[in-house]
Amino acid sequence: MASELTKNTTWDRTEVMKMADSRHIVYSGKTLCDNYRRALENCVTAAQAIRLYKNCISWALLERYPTKEDLLSFASTATLAENGVYINTEFKGERIDNHICCVFLSCKGWIRTGLNKEKGIIPMLYLSDGSNLKIEVDNGFRRTIPVELYYGSKAGGNIKRLRIKDSNRLTAKENIGFSEEELSQEPDMNNKDL
Repeated sequence: MASELTKNTTWDRTEVMKMADSRHIVYSGKTLCDNYRRALENCVTAAQAIRLYKNCISWALLERYPTKEDLLSFASTATLAENGVYINTEFKGERIDNHICCVFLSCKGWIRTGLNKEKGIIPMLYLSDGSNLKIEVDNGFRRTIPVELYYGSKAGGNIKRLRIKDSNRLTAKENIGFSEEELSQEPDMNNKDL
């Protein structure tokens, strides 16, 4: 019951919009694009805003937008973690598989993961801001777990069972990977498993 209350917590839209409008995105010199600005403005809960962040996570991590301080200014560490975003967390073997996209900012330790049979999810792991995680993949799991690394992050553990993309040296412009048509599509705000 408490976690449902946390997920539905409203947040200070005015402050978040000021933050978004004051940021200049590195690769373009512009502020947040209209599709994402409009979607952010329409978010009612912190959980919705976190899903928006995870809709273009590779770009967000390279741009460092929003920063972990920005994220913490509109959602608690508990709300972020319940929605698959972990900040300054020391893991001791916790199972991480409740979200399609799991983000780790300045995290350390070791985690376990694999197929979430209940939800039919194979999580994608994104490590940034010097995260250093040992990742243990379930025995018998035949696929690899996708892992992306940013800003001095490292992944260890079952290396042969991980598909690692080392983006530590990429710039945001090099990593965009979206066509103009893809960038103009509305983000998916309804997928609670994102």
